[in-house]
Amino acid sequence: FFFLMIRRPPRSTQSRSSAASDVYKRQVSTQSTWGHQIFFVFKMASKEGSFEIQSHRSTAAIYLMAFCAALGSFCFGYFIGVLNTSWTYIAYINNWVGKTSYESLASGLLPVGAAIGALLSGKLTDEYGRRGTFLITDILTIAGVIPTLVPNITWLLVGRVITGLTVGINSAAVPLYISEIAPGAIRGTVATFHQMLICFGLLTTAIFGFGIPKPGPDGRFPAEENHFWRVMLGFPIVICLIRSFFLLIRYKHETPSFLARKRGIEVARMAVSELYRDEFINDELGMLASGGDGGDNASFLDQFNDRNRGPLMVGILLMIFQQISGINAVMFFSNKIFKGSADQPVSETTATLYTTMTMLLNFGACFITSAIIDKAGRKIILLVGGVFVTFFLALLALFNHRGEADLARYCVLAYVLAFAISWGPVPWVMVGEVLSGKGGSIATLVNWLFCIMVVQSLPYVEESEIGINGAFIFYMILSLIHISEPTRQAEISYAVFCLKKKKKK
Repeated sequence: FFFLMIRRPPRSTQSRSSAASDVYKRQVSTQSTWGHQIFFVFKMASKEGSFEIQSHRSTAAIYLMAFCAALGSFCFGYFIGVLNTSWTYIAYINNWVGKTSYESLASGLLPVGAAIGALLSGKLTDEYGRRGTFLITDILTIAGVIPTLVPNITWLLVGRVITGLTVGINSAAVPLYISEIAPGAIRGTVATFHQMLICFGLLTTAIFGFGIPKPGPDGRFPAEENHFWRVMLGFPIVICLIRSFFLLIRYKHETPSFLARKRGIEVARMAVSELYRDEFINDELGMLASGGDGGDNASFLDQFNDRNRGPLMVGILLMIFQQISGINAVMFFSNKIFKGSADQPVSETTATLYTTMTMLLNFGACFITSAIIDKAGRKIILLVGGVFVTFFLALLALFNHRGEADLARYCVLAYVLAFAISWGPVPWVMVGEVLSGKGGSIATLVNWLFCIMVVQSLPYVEESEIGINGAFIFYMILSLIHISEPTRQAEISYAVFCLKKKKKK
């Protein structure tokens, strides 16, 4: 057995590439004795049960590249949550208290802008590249943040539309960039950085919320105005400057996939050489050369042809079901939800504490997904996560109906945890893997359109006879749909088929 293993590279190594076979033979032959050779075989086999040679130069370097790109995802999450913990004070100092339409517009215009940005992202990433799109987006983000610092509702709404535009661009461009720089062996793990940084942005807004003044027992705020709300709204400027700095100074190349399609294989060689070891460069270039245009040269209408329609519908379904679980009702309005009903209210500080716990669970769950996604697979994570999301929504509705507010709050935490492990990151990973730039922008557009419906409707539903509990019952019913057999077959199984087909290529 040892003789055969040493003389002939394992099957997984042979299937990977001829370069992997040569590397394996060379590494084994350099061992000085049979004992060292046997030890080498065991060491290779101990790496996740596989003999596959690492093709990329440095996992840490790829993590850093993905992290730099995902700073845009941080802004994505930050803009979603920034008004959640600060709106009560901002409304108070500007005499907007009781104006539900202002709150609904300030929250709802962000996904409106994001829907437009998602549609534009396909064109931007194809024309200016993934890295170029990030630089343009950072400039737009800074331009959009500045108007929100002015205590005027018109300027605030203008700023929310512009920052929403950048959120939409980042939501499509970041997963695409990460999927193109990450080798297949670690792509699932690296792709979760997008959701991880979204959650970290949300967590940051919750922590910053403790710096916002809270009303006293009489419902009044301190007389002296606190300007920390401006610091809170302006913080994304710092993040954009950091990302732009590293893109200009350190990460100067576009993704190999984009360069190969737009400027030729030889131009892509330098970018590939930064990511992959020398013996794998030609193999990777060969894969890029045989991969076609990847959909970048196709129009938006071409995404609906026979070749692209199937994967596109998978991406659209994933985005729809991510939103109709009602997660953004919590992300945008968690403080309002945690305050509870009029007969069992909690203080603003306690609501902010629950919000922080929610965002912390949301962020921590991403590490769980990152660790298991390449081992458990996308399909099983979505199925199990969907079951638990529905279960905790049912419990939430039950406890709210019985007036057990504390138990209902714990159910919100459990619901967010179940979502954050499964339906939060996995759809973004799969869309980045299955769809081209324009296809991804269409799926992301649908995601934001459904987000608009959730966010715009909740403030009005809360004041109606239905109430927030009725909204969560509705989300529970919709969540039952995406774990049903027909939907599971149409959505998840086909997506897995697409991924397997792409992996074989």
